[in-house]
Amino acid sequence: MATPLEIQLSSMETPIRSIYIYNGNGVFGESVSKLTRLFSHVKGPWEIHEIEAKEVLPENWNPRETLFILPGGTASEYDIHLKEKIDAIKAFVEQGGFFLSVCGGSYFASKRTVYQLTTQETLTKERSLSFFEGTAKGPLIPSNTDDISFHHGAVRVKWKKTDTTVPVLISGGGAFVPDGTDPNYEILVSYHDRLIPKGLSAAVVKSYVGQGRAILSSLHLGYHASDIDVSVYEKYFPDHNWKQIHNDLQGTETLRVQYFANLLLAFSSSRA
Repeated sequence: MATPLEIQLSSMETPIRSIYIYNGNGVFGESVSKLTRLFSHVKGPWEIHEIEAKEVLPENWNPRETLFILPGGTASEYDIHLKEKIDAIKAFVEQGGFFLSVCGGSYFASKRTVYQLTTQETLTKERSLSFFEGTAKGPLIPSNTDDISFHHGAVRVKWKKTDTTVPVLISGGGAFVPDGTDPNYEILVSYHDRLIPKGLSAAVVKSYVGQGRAILSSLHLGYHASDIDVSVYEKYFPDHNWKQIHNDLQGTETLRVQYFANLLLAFSSSRA
């Protein structure tokens, strides 16, 4: 595996001084470990804490210098275990706080989820956190079986205003579809892959929420090719081409680390 880029963000580049990563009920543990590894390559003037639901206390955080991260997991579990925290999280961001979500966390943070469980059954749910004022729709990759609720693949994406694309893992991930014309968001990363249905291009969005900012991602930027044990994954998810996913992710570590740094820098940037 190539050595990923090491990036040091200065206190002049980012206002973030404290980072709280939710690692409680509903979280997919590998999402946390991959985020932790990304932070080992993108360093900054912050302290990082992993917290459970009872420690999600945004009313005690300084919104001007705190980032709350909701990793990949099961959105319906977040509905249960973070239900009592929603108003406080929303107030924290509106007062200037920073919020980042991954995959299932982004379904939870969107106004609406439209999620296809099987070819005959679709889950539609409205949620009140609503950092993205629209629909998180997924999963995006067609399946060869009737059960398509948790499909994996390496898809090509690109950062806004650039031409270079990079394969990134999605695992049940979707796209963000706005309700009409929403001036309070912008697309940071878009899909550029033949596997993705037409009209579903927004992979990562940045929303302006009061005085704060929320970035919602469908992507698992932290997965390297070395994380994909083809024989093991074939055993548990036999309807996926794991050899192809492994090969697609090879040699992309540096660019994906740079994408993660770009996301963190985007919290301090103004509207496009």
